[in-house]
Amino acid sequence: MTNLDLNQLREIAEAATPWPWESSMVRVEPDADNALRGAGVIRDGNGSIVLMVANGPEILVSDATHIAAFDPPTVLALIDEIELLRETLATVRSITVGTPECNKYDNESPVTCGWKFDLQRIKEVVK
Repeated sequence: MTNLDLNQLREIAEAATPWPWESSMVRVEPDADNALRGAGVIRDGNGSIVLMVANGPEILVSDATHIAAFDPPTVLALIDEIELLRETLATVRSITVGTPECNKYDNESPVTCGWKFDLQRIKEVVK
């Protein structure tokens, strides 16, 4: 999954109900077959129901918990982290482009091939 459209995901997260979400379970009245049905409920920070997840007699609290864990603030933070990591990787790649390969010649020392200088620059980028 390397071709994530982070801009689209950001737009979706920003358009969703804000605030952290939480999940819980609610019971619903038995149906005609007398099967007790339940639902996983997702509420926003104000207590309003954002989504109810239900499927037959199974109580899908785990699905609601999963969805609530990826609330808009969490998704936006993950996108920010991915973008930062991508920028850092691009910087590291740009630093190392054109760096001579060490051990290309028998008499060449590691210092003359530039790896020490590039390593220092990479350390500055990733700190």
